[in-house]
Amino acid sequence: MTDRKITGFHLDKHGQWIAELACGHEQYVRHAPPYINRYWVTTSAGRRNALGRALTCRKCLAMGDSLPMQPQSPPKASVTTMTRSQTRVLAFYDKRADVLHVCRGKPQPGRSDEHEGILFRYAVADGKPCGVTVIGFLQDGWDHKTRRLIHLISAHLKEPADKVERAIQKVAEQYYQAYTPASAHAMRRAKY
Repeated sequence: MTDRKITGFHLDKHGQWIAELACGHEQYVRHAPPYINRYWVTTSAGRRNALGRALTCRKCLAMGDSLPMQPQSPPKASVTTMTRSQTRVLAFYDKRADVLHVCRGKPQPGRSDEHEGILFRYAVADGKPCGVTVIGFLQDGWDHKTRRLIHLISAHLKEPADKVERAIQKVAEQYYQAYTPASAHAMRRAKY
């Protein structure tokens, strides 16, 4: 039997959720409709309810269903001190799932509160705002409400609006066409 209980969750560097299993292995748990429907992973309540749920461990399965491993100790993290002005705002867009992730610094485990269809994330370690997840970015029309979105994200992360705008603009140039130079110019002139 290769079913292992979920013991926790954390985000990877691209803002994707990873389940921590009782055997010590980790496994991605994505919500990417219509192929993978795991809406529960997008909310803190859903992830909390999934703790203890059995998930087939692909690594244990590949090893021939051997006895569960002892949980691995987490790697020692190096601590980097950054001032607010040095902190980078990063954005990632998952085109398949139509989800925009914006975070301050590296993505990190957090809990979420939902408002206007947006998940505002807070770091588990210190409770400070650490990111924003916009589910249904194109479907819900946020690509046409970028000024409002930038204002919401900027206020949550307590980062300048121009910093948030640059991060979203980088993603926009790579993944979708709604963000034109004309709309970028109009946004720069607008007051937040």
